[in-house]
Amino acid sequence: MLDPHLLLIVASAGLMLVYREFCAPGKVWPGACGGALFLASSWLLVQQRPTIPGVALLAIAAVLFSAILRFSRAVHFGLGGTTCLIAGLLFLLPGNRAISPWLAVPLGAALGAATSVLARVAAAARRNKKTFIRTVDDYQSSSGSAADRPAGTSHAIHSSSSGKYSPTETADSPACCNRDA
Repeated sequence: MLDPHLLLIVASAGLMLVYREFCAPGKVWPGACGGALFLASSWLLVQQRPTIPGVALLAIAAVLFSAILRFSRAVHFGLGGTTCLIAGLLFLLPGNRAISPWLAVPLGAALGAATSVLARVAAAARRNKKTFIRTVDDYQSSSGSAADRPAGTSHAIHSSSSGKYSPTETADSPACCNRDA
């Protein structure tokens, strides 16, 4: 039977590789290798009969980290998720197979911090995308239909010095693709 400490380290490394793929998509191997490492080590941890309180705390941590996506400005979800993650790792396996606090606390804190930051970044990106699309839709509906515009012109979005997007028309550019920094 494999050491649960090693399995936890491998699962964490796999999760970090998946996070790396989320941050810089395009290369397939970090996400694929990370997913395989995470799933394989998680499967082997499940074979060691985890306790119900440990699994429940890990599930609560996942729910709290998911709540960051909905309420991105609420820091307490990240702190609560990290706390539940650490406690879940500590209570995951019973008896002499229990995960050492010397490993569970720093590893749980690092995973919790990374998950919280990435969830906040994802929520901010989603919020900005909704604002950007809403701005484009409002402008396009207020400026008339495509038949009213001269041939060869379309709407494009330009970034102003204030960081907000302002719609303009340019010749022969597809809609929403011409953004100057």
